[in-house]
Amino acid sequence: MKLQPILAITLFVIILAGCKKDAPPQKESSEPSTQQVTSLDELGRLFIENASNEDGEAIMKLFITQDEVKTTLTGANIDATYLSIKSAFEASLQEILPSLKGAKFVKMNMEFCPEPVPVKAGMSFGSGIKFGVDTLATDNIRVIADVAGEEREIKLDALIKVDNNWRLFSPIRIIP
Repeated sequence: MKLQPILAITLFVIILAGCKKDAPPQKESSEPSTQQVTSLDELGRLFIENASNEDGEAIMKLFITQDEVKTTLTGANIDATYLSIKSAFEASLQEILPSLKGAKFVKMNMEFCPEPVPVKAGMSFGSGIKFGVDTLATDNIRVIADVAGEEREIKLDALIKVDNNWRLFSPIRIIP
């Protein structure tokens, strides 16, 4: 009987189709994983804590990833814009980290932007880039840190809320 092997193969295919297959191996990403940060105060604390230890890799986990940019912003040159912003951020980080060794978080300074601003999808971000979703953003945000007994003000500048997490989005600098 030739029907039996065909039936067995058909049954095997049906069972196999109904079984959950292992997820395909994920391609390795060059982006660092991100850290969950749900408040601006927490972001400032984590930034200073990591800067204190000169841990640039941990700080990069606070920076917006390329995937997060693609889910939050839209535009023709979004990839090039992201790479430019990331490069400027990394350069600024490399420049200031040595001067923040041993720093202690004091407080956030949000006098220039006391509350996050609601941003609507479609709002221009400049250079042909627009917000693709409704979210929150801030500008000119600063964190105060104690460095060797002296208070220093670090401008974190623009921050964007991606899903429920705040992300660094622009170069940082120490205010003289």
